[in-house]
Amino acid sequence: MKKNLITTTILLSLSGTVFANEQTQQVVLLDEVKVYSAYAAPVNQDKTASSVTVLTEKDFKQRNATYVSDVLKTVPGVAIVASGGRGTLTNVFLRGADANHVAVIIDGVKVNPVNGNGYDFGGLSLSNVDRIEVLRGEQSALWGSDAMGGVIYITTKSGLYQDKAFNIDFDFGGGTNKTSDGS
Repeated sequence: MKKNLITTTILLSLSGTVFANEQTQQVVLLDEVKVYSAYAAPVNQDKTASSVTVLTEKDFKQRNATYVSDVLKTVPGVAIVASGGRGTLTNVFLRGADANHVAVIIDGVKVNPVNGNGYDFGGLSLSNVDRIEVLRGEQSALWGSDAMGGVIYITTKSGLYQDKAFNIDFDFGGGTNKTSDGS
């Protein structure tokens, strides 16, 4: 018993002199992400109380997407329902809310149809889209009764400060949905 007490005392006194190796950490500064849909004015994403997903052109390329619906189906809480192939009626459901309770805003203009149905994402191409903000949850106080499920805020390319002066995109389809797109 006495040996155990002496051994324990020696070990405890030596353990105080052990120091951890110092490691240098690199600090990486991230760009601020401004969210426009949460308060109808630019706000930093970390200052919003809402559940927001911001998608940019980099995200579009990573997901190898062509249409807005291709990108939206990768966002948590979003369900896409299409009535057929490309170009057919495609609706978006946010957090279980019906498509007519999802406000769709393009460049600050609400584009939901007046007949009460949800916005048709069937032919909405990403060729002219700069960023998409998906604001999930109840937003009707700011965006009206169409926003009970959430808001999809789409910002198109402005043409200013772009690296290309001219851009052409073409989509061709077969069957009954022959499409072409240019910008």
